[in-house]
Amino acid sequence: MPVDEWIYYGRTLKLAILLNLVTVLVIILAFSTPYWLASTPDDLLPDPTFTNLGLWEVCLNGFHDQRHQYEVKFYGCKHILLEEYDIIRNELQPGFMVVTQVFYTFSFCGMLIALLFILMFMLCINDYYRVSVLRWLAIDLVVSGGLGAIAVIVFGANGDGRDYMPEWEHNQLEGEFSSHEKGGALQASKTGKIGTVIQLLVGGVLPFWLAKPSISNRYTGQAMDEKDIADILPDTNVDRERTLTGKWALGLFALVFCFTLVAFCTSSWIAGDPKFYGTKVEEVGLWVHCFRSLPDYNDPLHQRYFAGCRWLFNPFTEGYGDIRSFLAPREELAVSFFVATQFFYTINFIGILLALILILMYLLCIQDHHRVTCLRWTGIDLIIAAVLGTLALLIFGTMADGEEFMPDWQHNYLSWSFGLAFVGVFFSYVDGILFIVEARIMQRKEIAQEMRFPMEQRV
Repeated sequence: MPVDEWIYYGRTLKLAILLNLVTVLVIILAFSTPYWLASTPDDLLPDPTFTNLGLWEVCLNGFHDQRHQYEVKFYGCKHILLEEYDIIRNELQPGFMVVTQVFYTFSFCGMLIALLFILMFMLCINDYYRVSVLRWLAIDLVVSGGLGAIAVIVFGANGDGRDYMPEWEHNQLEGEFSSHEKGGALQASKTGKIGTVIQLLVGGVLPFWLAKPSISNRYTGQAMDEKDIADILPDTNVDRERTLTGKWALGLFALVFCFTLVAFCTSSWIAGDPKFYGTKVEEVGLWVHCFRSLPDYNDPLHQRYFAGCRWLFNPFTEGYGDIRSFLAPREELAVSFFVATQFFYTINFIGILLALILILMYLLCIQDHHRVTCLRWTGIDLIIAAVLGTLALLIFGTMADGEEFMPDWQHNYLSWSFGLAFVGVFFSYVDGILFIVEARIMQRKEIAQEMRFPMEQRV
């Protein structure tokens, strides 16, 4: 349905779309701004050490950890994951805060997926698939609303308690947590943010109602048989039913995507043996390195050490860029394997993302005479990605735990992220073959159908 048919949309559909757009804006503001919790100055506390805090940014004014041996004070608004906050990490990110960040991030991602569904519905979806898109849009919004509700309840119950920030009697849930506005000033309320979650839930209920066949037919003017009504996914009537091979291919791809994504993002390709005291390496991933106490070999005074986990291209830690040639060596052929591993596995990851796009096209908006081609290219893409992933694993597996890479190499071993990458690559081969077999089956069905109806012509 093209976007220029907006005037023909029903009131419920227009309300659902507008409500979702408003929800996206509210969620983005709440996700990115530092006003979930704020301290209110008064006569008893004119200059609080804690000013305000969001999911990813904290503003401090002389805050310090009293349990630290040497008092270090913090000022200004900075990202909550900066290295300088490591000594007060337990105060800034206790368990409930991490839970809030995780669940609200998933809720935020769900809203972005919903926005993509809305754009597909308005710009490029065929009439046959509109009911399925609305239904999956509603499921996505309800799940996002549930995750957001968990995050809000956890933070609302613990954020302004005595166990979190100092001077807790003066702390209150602020603007991005609440959605109330009174007298021009944002007011604190433990239940205010629930308004945003209600928007998510209502935004999910409306598309569910619109996805009912009787409602959908009001806009299309087309009748739908019972099997079309019962199906959630498209392509499942008698003439388009996927075989068992296709169902296995789709299910296996979900595992491939999860394994590849986790392996690509996590930092446990190599791990140091925790049984040995004094080892310098804790974990090494493709993009994140974790050290217990790694000396800076460029420091002649031997006064600089690196501890904790950092992104490989971290621009904030002094001296970290100077040892990047040690972390990801490029000059010597014998140790440039790490850059080769990053390159091949990144291309493998991009290939998996391309396969995901092809599968979504196949499920949602592909035309009948392109289905076989889409399936075949999905299989070819997965096999090529698997070959590149195999190269990355072979290179890394043969050289990563050798004496030419990380210190204390005798105590380093390949860890679980490498194992997930291996499983993902293996299943990529299998999944690519399944998609090619499914394409072959679909092609034979199309040939058989053309033989049954020789007078039928494609337009």
